[in-house]
Amino acid sequence: MKKTLVFFLGTVCLSSCEIDYYNGDERIVVEGIVVSNNEPLSYAKIEVFPSWNTPKNGIIAQIDNYEDNYYYHESGSGSAIAVIRADKNGKVSLSFPRSTETNVYKIRVSSYNAVKTYGYISEYNSANYYANLGTLNF
Repeated sequence: MKKTLVFFLGTVCLSSCEIDYYNGDERIVVEGIVVSNNEPLSYAKIEVFPSWNTPKNGIIAQIDNYEDNYYYHESGSGSAIAVIRADKNGKVSLSFPRSTETNVYKIRVSSYNAVKTYGYISEYNSANYYANLGTLNF
């Protein structure tokens, strides 16, 4: 009976495993400030998503979602790989695991019912796994 139970649990565990798309040992650090009408946007929600787009330069600016080749996990979810809130001064400081599938990321900022997306964090504006967003105007 115990052998059957162990075999069953092992089979269930193995069948529910998914491919890991992130290298947990390498993290990208991102810092910046979010403002609205030249005032800090306190406690705005910040989400990071991988992207398939190939940026042409290092400018991080607002993008329209329809322009973005959105990265989806094979399960069909478009889940954020990192989520935090800006502090009371609008400051953003977070780190997230580097994807093994892409090296381009976008930031989605939301406050109340408003949402804006900014792109792209890439090799053009990051060095040694660090990217400075500067000031994002919401």
